[in-house]
Amino acid sequence: MAVAGSSVISRLRRLAPVVSRAGGAVVLLAGGYVAYYGRYELRLLRGRDVADPVIAAVVTLQGWLADGVDQLGAIAVAVAFTAVLTGAVILAWRARSVVRGGTTAGPVDTEPSATHVERSHDG
Repeated sequence: MAVAGSSVISRLRRLAPVVSRAGGAVVLLAGGYVAYYGRYELRLLRGRDVADPVIAAVVTLQGWLADGVDQLGAIAVAVAFTAVLTGAVILAWRARSVVRGGTTAGPVDTEPSATHVERSHDG
């Protein structure tokens, strides 16, 4: 089981740069929207035309998401959030255990596998 855990960890480490870049892109988009919305608010305060396709699209998206959450209900949203959070905590705990040299679950096989023995003779 520890070998399977280390395999998962190595895959996650390979994904880290991609996840980091994706997170950066999300932050960049959110910051850009906040700046855009600030400019929209300034136009609104100055009495200028407030018809804006970007703001209209975001308001539509927000309404769609709010309706979806409303239809699901608070309990379903809380259960889904709890499930995702629990999964993340379990993955982090397992990754930490494997990195520290521990096992994630089940007995540890101390006998060398046939593959391991064959490889060790190859020299």
